Amino acid sequence: MSLDKAMLSTFNLMDAFATEVAVITPSGEIEQTNKKWKETASRGGLDSTKRWNYLHECQAAFARGCDEASEVADGLRKVLDGTSDLFITTYSCPFSGGYHWYQVLISPITQREARHAMVMHVDVSALQRDPLTKLPNRALFDAQLDYSVSLAEELHSPVGLLLIDMNNLKLINDQFGHAVGDCAIRAIAKCLVNVFDRHGMVARVGGDEFAVVLMDSTDDLATRRLQHQFEDCLVQQSCAQENPSPSIGASFGFARWPDDGLSPGALYKRADQRMYENKRKHKRRIA
Repeated sequence: MSLDKAMLSTFNLMDAFATEVAVITPSGEIEQTNKKWKETASRGGLDSTKRWNYLHECQAAFARGCDEASEVADGLRKVLDGTSDLFITTYSCPFSGGYHWYQVLISPITQREARHAMVMHVDVSALQRDPLTKLPNRALFDAQLDYSVSLAEELHSPVGLLLIDMNNLKLINDQFGHAVGDCAIRAIAKCLVNVFDRHGMVARVGGDEFAVVLMDSTDDLATRRLQHQFEDCLVQQSCAQENPSPSIGASFGFARWPDDGLSPGALYKRADQRMYENKRKHKRRIA
């Protein structure tokens, strides 16, 4: 089967779009895709030249833990059978080693007097970001931690969780103002990214709380070494134009799968306990 000439012309134009676009046949087969769709499929290890069935791919995604994939498949069926003329939803799914958020829009089109569907995917992962630091937010962190633990179970490899709590943010805000407090938060974020980003995902999970999912360097010695690099980075940061400058510090808590917990919740609880123990004892040291 081939697309109408008018539709082929439209796809030539859509090749310039950042949005992923595909035409789906009544049986669910992916009949035509634009350039962006092919590029994304290739990154995910799929052969874009093969005739894939979108409904089957939704089933496979659901089996991998993408719960919303079942909803997307149902939405596509309703558009194809004429029950609905529009389906829109947002779903999250692991892809290329990390979690991504996608918005999907499905609408009907007519091809060769048969009802088809046009599917558009938009990567909206950027919306799962903290506006102050530009780091992943709590929702993206939770999804990444769940995915990392499930991957660790599958590969029988350790994964580490590091929680970081800023010291004395309220005192900084009270003494120097919230603008300086925001600068201190950004300084913590900058140093965390500089030191830990290549080892995992750094996120801001609360007002003065950060977290790192460590996919490597998760032994105690390596983690302590990274912490010292972080402290050295903080020494170079300044958020006041006049003296005295606020002292920026943080307390750490570390937990490792499977030694400290088998579930994401158990890991988080253990790391949180250690973080507050260290906050009371030393303000900055890892237990």
